[in-house]
Amino acid sequence: MVVGEKGSSPAAPVTRLAFYHFTGVSMKRINPKTNAPFKHGDVRDDGYVFINYNNNRIKASGFFIENWKSPEGFDKYRYRENLENISLSGLA
Repeated sequence: MVVGEKGSSPAAPVTRLAFYHFTGVSMKRINPKTNAPFKHGDVRDDGYVFINYNNNRIKASGFFIENWKSPEGFDKYRYRENLENISLSGLA
C-alpha cells in the first residue's frame, strides 16, 4: 500500500533525536580547548564544571542539554556521589 493512498496510515515522523542517532551526526557540543566533546570534569572559563549531557532533551540549536555545576556545587555533588558509592558497595 502506498502512503497517502486511501486507507493507508501515514509514515511515522522522524524525530530529531532519531535523525541524529541514525545519521551518526554528533549532538554533543565541542570543547574549544580540546576539540572533542565535553567530558565529565571539564572546566569553563567562569569556573563551572561539566557534569554530563542530557541525552533525552535537545536544544533548539540541535545539541543535547548540558549539565554544569558551580565549583561549590561540584564539590557537593562529588561528596554525595562518593557517599552513594560507599553505601552501594556495602562498606557503610
